[in-house]
Amino acid sequence: MRLYSGNLHLKRLKNREILDWGIVIFYTCLIYITLPVMPGLWYKFVQRAGNFADYLAAVTLAVFGLAIIFYLFVKEKGIRNFVWLGVLALAYAFGLSRLKLSIERIHFVEYGLLSIFVFRALRHHLKNKSAYVWSGIAVFCFGFLDEGIQYMLPTRVYDTRDVIVNGIAGILGLLLIGLCIQPQSGHM
Repeated sequence: MRLYSGNLHLKRLKNREILDWGIVIFYTCLIYITLPVMPGLWYKFVQRAGNFADYLAAVTLAVFGLAIIFYLFVKEKGIRNFVWLGVLALAYAFGLSRLKLSIERIHFVEYGLLSIFVFRALRHHLKNKSAYVWSGIAVFCFGFLDEGIQYMLPTRVYDTRDVIVNGIAGILGLLLIGLCIQPQSGHM
Protein backbone atom coordinates (compact mmCIF):
# COMPACT_ATOMS: atom_id res chain seq x y z
CA MET A 1 0.00 0.00 0.00
CA ARG A 2 2.83 2.39 0.82
CA LEU A 3 4.37 1.99 -2.65
CA TYR A 4 1.08 2.90 -4.28
CA SER A 5 0.69 5.89 -1.98
CA GLY A 6 4.21 7.05 -2.85
CA ASN A 7 3.51 6.72 -6.58
CA LEU A 8 0.30 8.71 -6.19
CA HIS A 9 2.21 11.48 -4.41
CA LEU A 10 4.82 11.57 -7.20
CA LYS A 11 2.07 11.72 -9.81
CA ARG A 12 0.46 14.69 -8.01
CA LEU A 13 3.82 16.47 -7.84
CA LYS A 14 4.39 15.86 -11.56
CA ASN A 15 0.89 17.12 -12.38
CA ARG A 16 1.52 20.22 -10.24
CA GLU A 17 4.82 20.83 -12.02
CA ILE A 18 3.14 20.54 -15.43
CA LEU A 19 0.41 22.94 -14.29
CA ASP A 20 2.94 25.46 -12.94
CA TRP A 21 4.99 25.44 -16.15
CA GLY A 22 1.77 25.63 -18.17
CA ILE A 23 0.79 28.78 -16.27
CA VAL A 24 4.20 30.35 -16.99
CA ILE A 25 3.95 29.52 -20.68
CA PHE A 26 0.32 30.64 -21.01
CA TYR A 27 0.84 33.88 -19.09
CA THR A 28 4.04 34.78 -20.98
CA CYS A 29 2.41 34.03 -24.33
CA LEU A 30 -0.56 36.15 -23.32
CA ILE A 31 1.78 39.07 -22.61
CA TYR A 32 3.58 38.66 -25.94
CA ILE A 33 0.49 37.99 -28.06
CA THR A 34 -1.28 41.10 -26.78
CA LEU A 35 1.66 43.42 -27.51
CA PRO A 36 0.44 44.49 -30.98
CA VAL A 37 -3.16 45.14 -29.91
CA MET A 38 -2.80 46.30 -26.32
CA PRO A 39 -2.28 50.04 -27.02
CA GLY A 40 -5.52 50.18 -29.01
CA LEU A 41 -7.46 48.12 -26.48
CA TRP A 42 -6.05 50.18 -23.63
CA TYR A 43 -7.01 53.43 -25.38
CA LYS A 44 -10.60 52.19 -25.73
CA PHE A 45 -10.63 51.08 -22.09
CA VAL A 46 -9.34 54.49 -20.94
CA GLN A 47 -12.05 56.23 -22.96
CA ARG A 48 -14.74 54.18 -21.24
CA ALA A 49 -13.24 53.89 -17.76
CA GLY A 50 -11.93 57.44 -17.47
CA ASN A 51 -9.89 58.10 -14.33
CA PHE A 52 -10.40 54.53 -13.10
CA ALA A 53 -7.84 53.37 -15.67
CA ASP A 54 -5.17 55.37 -13.83
CA TYR A 55 -5.95 53.51 -10.62
CA LEU A 56 -6.48 50.00 -12.02
CA ALA A 57 -2.95 48.84 -11.13
CA ALA A 58 -3.32 50.20 -7.58
CA VAL A 59 -6.73 48.53 -7.18
CA THR A 60 -5.31 45.25 -8.50
CA LEU A 61 -2.40 45.47 -6.05
CA ALA A 62 -4.75 46.33 -3.18
CA VAL A 63 -6.87 43.24 -3.86
CA PHE A 64 -3.72 41.12 -4.18
CA GLY A 65 -2.39 42.66 -0.95
CA LEU A 66 -5.59 41.79 0.92
CA ALA A 67 -5.30 38.21 -0.33
CA ILE A 68 -1.72 38.06 0.96
CA ILE A 69 -2.78 39.47 4.33
CA PHE A 70 -5.46 36.79 4.54
CA TYR A 71 -2.88 34.14 3.60
CA LEU A 72 -0.48 35.40 6.29
CA PHE A 73 -3.24 35.23 8.91
CA VAL A 74 -4.30 31.72 7.87
CA LYS A 75 -0.70 30.48 7.91
CA GLU A 76 -0.19 32.21 11.27
CA LYS A 77 2.86 34.11 10.08
CA GLY A 78 4.65 36.45 12.47
CA ILE A 79 4.64 40.23 12.67
CA ARG A 80 7.90 40.30 10.70
CA ASN A 81 6.05 39.02 7.62
CA PHE A 82 3.44 41.77 7.93
CA VAL A 83 6.13 44.42 8.35
CA TRP A 84 7.88 43.21 5.20
CA LEU A 85 4.55 43.22 3.39
CA GLY A 86 4.11 46.87 4.40
CA VAL A 87 7.62 47.77 3.23
CA LEU A 88 7.08 46.03 -0.11
CA ALA A 89 3.66 47.67 -0.50
CA LEU A 90 5.38 51.04 -0.09
CA ALA A 91 8.03 50.02 -2.64
CA TYR A 92 5.33 49.01 -5.12
CA ALA A 93 3.43 52.26 -4.47
CA PHE A 94 6.62 54.23 -5.06
CA GLY A 95 7.30 52.29 -8.26
CA LEU A 96 3.76 52.86 -9.51
CA SER A 97 3.95 56.58 -8.70
CA ARG A 98 7.13 56.91 -10.81
CA LEU A 99 5.40 55.53 -13.90
CA LYS A 100 3.59 58.17 -15.91
CA LEU A 101 1.29 56.04 -18.07
CA SER A 102 -1.43 53.81 -16.66
CA ILE A 103 -0.52 51.02 -19.08
CA GLU A 104 3.05 51.06 -17.69
CA ARG A 105 1.59 50.57 -14.22
CA ILE A 106 -0.31 47.50 -15.41
CA HIS A 107 2.91 46.17 -16.94
CA PHE A 108 4.63 46.68 -13.57
CA VAL A 109 2.03 44.53 -11.83
CA GLU A 110 2.12 42.03 -14.71
CA TYR A 111 5.84 41.32 -14.31
CA GLY A 112 5.62 41.07 -10.53
CA LEU A 113 3.01 38.35 -11.01
CA LEU A 114 5.13 36.65 -13.68
CA SER A 115 8.00 36.37 -11.19
CA ILE A 116 5.72 34.52 -8.78
CA PHE A 117 4.62 32.09 -11.50
CA VAL A 118 8.21 31.46 -12.62
CA PHE A 119 9.33 30.91 -9.02
CA ARG A 120 6.57 28.36 -8.44
CA ALA A 121 7.60 26.44 -11.56
CA LEU A 122 11.32 26.53 -10.78
CA ARG A 123 10.78 25.36 -7.19
CA HIS A 124 10.11 21.88 -8.57
CA HIS A 125 13.75 21.71 -9.67
CA LEU A 126 15.56 24.13 -7.36
CA LYS A 127 14.96 23.54 -3.66
CA ASN A 128 17.29 26.24 -2.35
CA LYS A 129 17.66 30.00 -2.65
CA SER A 130 18.94 29.69 -6.23
CA ALA A 131 15.27 29.47 -7.26
CA TYR A 132 15.04 33.19 -6.48
CA VAL A 133 18.12 34.05 -8.54
CA TRP A 134 17.06 31.97 -11.55
CA SER A 135 13.49 33.30 -11.35
CA GLY A 136 14.84 36.86 -11.40
CA ILE A 137 17.07 36.09 -14.37
CA ALA A 138 14.18 34.43 -16.23
CA VAL A 139 11.83 37.36 -15.62
CA PHE A 140 14.51 39.81 -16.75
CA CYS A 141 14.96 37.76 -19.95
CA PHE A 142 11.18 37.65 -20.51
CA GLY A 143 11.08 41.44 -20.10
CA PHE A 144 14.00 41.87 -22.49
CA LEU A 145 12.27 39.66 -25.06
CA ASP A 146 9.06 41.65 -24.52
CA GLU A 147 10.89 44.83 -25.49
CA GLY A 148 12.61 43.06 -28.40
CA ILE A 149 9.20 42.08 -29.78
CA GLN A 150 8.03 45.67 -29.34
CA TYR A 151 11.08 46.84 -31.31
CA MET A 152 9.91 44.75 -34.28
CA LEU A 153 6.32 46.00 -34.13
CA PRO A 154 5.53 49.12 -36.16
CA THR A 155 3.19 50.48 -33.46
CA ARG A 156 5.56 49.91 -30.51
CA VAL A 157 9.06 50.98 -29.50
CA TYR A 158 11.97 49.39 -27.63
CA ASP A 159 12.76 51.14 -24.35
CA THR A 160 15.63 50.03 -22.10
CA ARG A 161 13.89 51.74 -19.20
CA ASP A 162 10.98 49.32 -19.60
CA VAL A 163 13.36 46.34 -19.36
CA ILE A 164 14.62 47.78 -16.07
CA VAL A 165 11.08 48.45 -14.80
CA ASN A 166 10.05 44.88 -15.67
CA GLY A 167 13.11 43.59 -13.82
CA ILE A 168 12.38 45.70 -10.74
CA ALA A 169 8.78 44.46 -10.72
CA GLY A 170 10.07 40.89 -10.90
CA ILE A 171 12.48 41.48 -8.03
CA LEU A 172 9.70 42.95 -5.90
CA GLY A 173 7.56 39.88 -6.60
CA LEU A 174 10.41 37.61 -5.52
CA LEU A 175 11.01 39.68 -2.39
CA LEU A 176 7.33 39.27 -1.60
CA ILE A 177 7.75 35.51 -1.77
CA GLY A 178 11.01 35.39 0.18
CA LEU A 179 10.24 37.93 2.90
CA CYS A 180 6.48 37.60 3.40
CA ILE A 181 5.20 34.27 2.18
CA GLN A 182 8.38 32.30 2.94
CA PRO A 183 7.41 29.00 1.36
CA GLN A 184 8.80 25.82 2.84
CA SER A 185 10.93 23.69 0.56
CA GLY A 186 8.77 22.27 -2.19
CA HIS A 187 5.65 24.28 -1.20
CA MET A 188 3.87 27.40 -2.39
